[in-house]
Amino acid sequence: MTDPVPALVEVRRLSKHFGGGARGPFGAAVPVLRALDEVALTVARGQIVGLVGESGSGKTTLGRTILGLERPTHGEVRFAGEAIGTLGSARLRRLRQRMQMIPQDAAASLSPRLRIA
Repeated sequence: MTDPVPALVEVRRLSKHFGGGARGPFGAAVPVLRALDEVALTVARGQIVGLVGESGSGKTTLGRTILGLERPTHGEVRFAGEAIGTLGSARLRRLRQRMQMIPQDAAASLSPRLRIA
């Protein structure tokens, strides 16, 4: 029996909420927007995962939270065994060199001034 492949990315009970408790320009309470609610995801080394969903379903928020660009409301993200939320800014910057998020319009993320081949 072979050893299981260790997880590269582990997302456990991840939630990201925006708003709530804040006041709008006319004093009205800003409702809570639940962009992510109790997301669980495991990606093994060498595995390719595509995330599909409707516009506004939280795909970009999930990617930004995994990269540590957004702080989760609840839950944990681990990359290569390290908890993203506990890392200092310098260590997080070094770790991000090993991570990448490809946006929905991948062609728009390429620089027309740089050659691919």
